[in-house]
Amino acid sequence: WSAPIINSGSGSGFVVRYGDKLCIATNAHVVSGAVEVSVRQAFGKKNYQTKLISVGHQCDCALVELPEALQDKVTAVDMSPGWLNVGERVYVMGFPQLGEEICITDGVVARREVDEYSHSGWYGLQYGGSAAINPGNSGGGAFNSSGQLVGIPFQGADNSQGFIIPVEVLQHFIEDSKAERPAAFPDLGLTWQPMINKYLRRYKNMAKKQSGVLVTKMAPLSTTKDLLKVGDVILAVEGLVVSNEGRVSVSGTWMDFEYLLTQKYLGQSI
Repeated sequence: WSAPIINSGSGSGFVVRYGDKLCIATNAHVVSGAVEVSVRQAFGKKNYQTKLISVGHQCDCALVELPEALQDKVTAVDMSPGWLNVGERVYVMGFPQLGEEICITDGVVARREVDEYSHSGWYGLQYGGSAAINPGNSGGGAFNSSGQLVGIPFQGADNSQGFIIPVEVLQHFIEDSKAERPAAFPDLGLTWQPMINKYLRRYKNMAKKQSGVLVTKMAPLSTTKDLLKVGDVILAVEGLVVSNEGRVSVSGTWMDFEYLLTQKYLGQSI
């Protein structure tokens, strides 16, 4: 017999507007499974007990109540309305390891694409950049040169790249939480393959100018199982032509067509 081990961990966070109140945004993996949560303001010396509002494991976002004692001492961040462009400078603020006070690192955006979120395995939009993101930075704020929030630092890589959850993912999560919906992003529930091979396209009677992806598997509980079937070709989504590689042009950037699903809430049509 042995006593259970009590672990503690720390991360970063920032203040956002939540309806008519303020709250703290952070990563799901910072507060996931926590029995007690406390917060401390930058350059402050007092910890305040608080509690969770909602946790979205899929997108690795969470909201924590802002203690009443801090409501009049802080303001909400100003969120950027658009994407960061590749090559644009970004500033990461948080409380990484090897120190107690707030730390600022900077770098440039190296890529913007749909890729894996290590906390859940979900594939969603993220930025990759050269700003250092270390343990403890998780949940902090990433800002552009105008001081607007552009995302949440949430994971790093062995090649010194840091990754950031874009503001649009956070806003989606906040809207789900405010509406008391499941904090989740839709999925078509199907598997597809590219149609780069011209003989495959010819077999499917596609015109020379047509492009798309081939449906190869349908999940039994997929909401699209009565609309699509194995062997169908998806030519366009939301009016955007799907390339033979499975990409669509969004604001001048080629993205996986499944990115369009992240713009929807559960129950909406596409």
